[in-house]
Amino acid sequence: MTHRPGGTGARGPKRPWTDTDVATLAQLKSAHTPTAEVARHLGRTFASVELKVTALRARGALPLGRCPIRVHRPLEAAVTAKAEGPRTRVWEEHTRTITVDSTCTPRHAWKIYYHELAHVALDDSGLSNGIQDDLVEALCDALSVARMREKFG
Repeated sequence: MTHRPGGTGARGPKRPWTDTDVATLAQLKSAHTPTAEVARHLGRTFASVELKVTALRARGALPLGRCPIRVHRPLEAAVTAKAEGPRTRVWEEHTRTITVDSTCTPRHAWKIYYHELAHVALDDSGLSNGIQDDLVEALCDALSVARMREKFG
């Protein structure tokens, strides 16, 4: 059996989420408690808690949470390179983290940040679910260029 680190790893019969479970989950996640700790507290698997958090956020019943920015050197060590070349950024929806390669110039890092922040907005709003990937990328590029013009003229 495989499971995510920090999860309970226990598998058993599925049990429905009670109102008390959901209220406890909402309270813990609103206090920015790590998902693994929430899973242990509720006696559930990491995956089960992640799925419930995603569903609650989609319904607007749970705040979207923080979106930390991480600078990583080199990014290729953390993220598999795409076929067209090494990646300089990534938006990880499940951890709500934007990672930017530290070898970028400051101006390029800002452009990357704005592009990835557009992904956050599209994902959080649910718009990216109904749009083809190439259009999502074009929208993110357009928003990042607009923000760059605001910042740098």
